[in-house]
Amino acid sequence: MLFFVALVSAEHQLNIGFTSFPVSKSQIFQYKHPNGTLVIPPRFPLILETIHSKEKTKSMNVLEASDSIQIIGVNANISSVLSGEKIVKTWYLPNNFCPPGSIFTSADHKIDFVTNTSSLFHDFCIFPQINTIAQYVEGSFTSPAPNCTIEFYDSSVFNINSPTYLSNTYVPFRYTFNAPYFIRFNKCKKQSLSVSMKIYVSRNDIKSEDCFIRTIPSISNQGGALLRNPMGDFDLECKSAAESYLKVISVFFVFSLIVLGVILFCFMIPMYKKRNHVMFTPAF
Repeated sequence: MLFFVALVSAEHQLNIGFTSFPVSKSQIFQYKHPNGTLVIPPRFPLILETIHSKEKTKSMNVLEASDSIQIIGVNANISSVLSGEKIVKTWYLPNNFCPPGSIFTSADHKIDFVTNTSSLFHDFCIFPQINTIAQYVEGSFTSPAPNCTIEFYDSSVFNINSPTYLSNTYVPFRYTFNAPYFIRFNKCKKQSLSVSMKIYVSRNDIKSEDCFIRTIPSISNQGGALLRNPMGDFDLECKSAAESYLKVISVFFVFSLIVLGVILFCFMIPMYKKRNHVMFTPAF
């Protein structure tokens, strides 16, 4: 008996900001937004077919579950490797808002990095992981560029023309996000840049997550590219959820021992005094 699978193609209206669309093995999402940029974080395996209008050619790529991709000004057909319908969650932004060579970060509980570059090749964005229920970010940056700013865009109150938070050079920042967000360094290029940043994540998944900073590969009409990290060399420190829980348990255990010791001490002192009083009371 022969079975035939019908491939269904569908266009989907994308709104600027954090959005989503359905795909499956047989359901192809047609991306036709020449003036837009699609940033797809890692989630599950995808099949990506890009259509290059200038050369009138097509290229096929299979994205692993750990892969992210930035599609810039090129048409694409996107489908799933897995069975059943899957929802692709993605950022859809205007072209050049986040140039090629942006960054993706992932952490199990905490990622802490310090970076210095003598000349920033281009402005860039940082896209933290989206599989969290909350994130807390703190840090600071310095740059001689007079208008260099760091901008935070929260998907729950997204406005492409107005960042949710904005911080200037030398000014520490501390923000909490309960929805997907991204960070943009704006008007900093061609100058030196130093960044110190910590990101704490809270997840409702017990599965551990890898900790890393990676440049997001990009695909455009010029082809595919994996640019160097715009931040240059960096020092990276990670902390897993297990390490944090173990520290909390250790502190609680030590605290419990101290409390128990105080209780025993307070209990034994009256008994010791009473015993001494009985032993040394003279008889008449």
